[in-house]
Amino acid sequence: MTPKPLKHFFILLGIFLFAAVLAAPAWSDATQGADDIETEDLMEPSAVALPPVDEVLNKVQAHYGQKGFCSQFTQVATLTGMGIQDTASGYACFNYPDKMRWEYEVPEEQVIISDGKRLWVYRPLDNQVLVGDSKDYFGAGEGASFLTDVNILKSQFDVSWAEQAWQHSAGLQNAWALKLTPKKENPDFTVLYLLINKKTCSIFETASFNNFGDETRINFAEPDFSMPPKDSEFVLTIPEGVDVMEMSGAPEGE
Repeated sequence: MTPKPLKHFFILLGIFLFAAVLAAPAWSDATQGADDIETEDLMEPSAVALPPVDEVLNKVQAHYGQKGFCSQFTQVATLTGMGIQDTASGYACFNYPDKMRWEYEVPEEQVIISDGKRLWVYRPLDNQVLVGDSKDYFGAGEGASFLTDVNILKSQFDVSWAEQAWQHSAGLQNAWALKLTPKKENPDFTVLYLLINKKTCSIFETASFNNFGDETRINFAEPDFSMPPKDSEFVLTIPEGVDVMEMSGAPEGE
């Protein structure tokens, strides 16, 4: 059975796999970021003419193709009701169609690896490795597979243009803002926003909210497409002497 704290972690990670594989550098000259937007400030969609959503998704798909890449990331989670904010950062790599490697460096070292079939979570400080079935946690669209088939994305989300406040923030960064609403109800996740660079058609920021107004954001910087990671980087060689625990079943419920 999966330890309870990990259930919520995998729910969030599964959500952001869709955005993580679309990593791109943040624009440093923005005068206002998405951090300035409160959920209660969201308004009706902007009246500014926007291209069809499918057109944007197809451009993103064409931009990424079947490429592998690595990118630094920063993740900020805010528990609104408790006034708590946690920040984590590290480095992530992806290979088409379903391989990923997340190396958390702050606040503590942790490595999450999937070769598309198996999933490993290595916590050096706990001297522990958790092992499970990747598809139990991520299902369809894991890794970078949906990038060459936007139908995978649209099968799990209703995709539309974001509200006016998000479009305004995105416009200051020469970007578009999309809103993804999950087709299957999930109390831990009600909406996901993606900011897309108009020039490169890559995503550089994601933001999700739950029923309690809690928020999780991920920013990506310095993506490197020049040297796709090797397949060997998506298999964990378990260090000698660590405790190994088998995870079983998808992280649903409590």
